Amino acid sequence: MDTTPSATDRHSKPLTDRAVATLKPLAGQRVVRADGDVPGLAIRVNPSGRKTWTLTYRMGRRQRRWTIGTYPIISLASARKKARLALTQLDAGIDPAERKRTDREQETFNALAAAYLKQAKLKKRSWAQDELLMR
Repeated sequence: MDTTPSATDRHSKPLTDRAVATLKPLAGQRVVRADGDVPGLAIRVNPSGRKTWTLTYRMGRRQRRWTIGTYPIISLASARKKARLALTQLDAGIDPAERKRTDREQETFNALAAAYLKQAKLKKRSWAQDELLMR
């Protein structure tokens, strides 16, 4: 019987702050530790030592993974809170990974204002007034 830990080590016990802080990657392999408290929540430790919170879930027939954030910026308690919120949204049919992607792709107001002013300078005499209003 092989007793060495695998690169993907799934535990049923809830994670603790101390366990997360002391997690280390195996030689050249990513380590994944599941949280026994929130279904699908896990911390992934890359070979570089970077620790990332993820939530694995199903949307329809597809298995998806949503990256919540990095440890220690996102604590264990915060990751659990975000994961529970995401699971609640999943029940309502909202995919957190898809929402994150669309939020990232949306243009900011400043980008839209700059594009508008670029066109307005060519076509409107009152472009300076528009620029003042946007600032």
